[in-house]
Amino acid sequence: MEHMTFQLYDDPDLKLTLYRPLPDEETDRKLAGLLQNEAAKGRPGTTGPV
Repeated sequence: MEHMTFQLYDDPDLKLTLYRPLPDEETDRKLAGLLQNEAAKGRPGTTGPV
């Protein structure tokens, strides 16, 4: 994943970091697998693949 971090000039403690999946890394497949595993464990907030 690539990431970019944005920072506000008025508040240097406030930052926003965006993560962008790379096509060659199969990020979507990996995330779907993680969500499916967590949903199988019955973890709250997981509903399986999106």
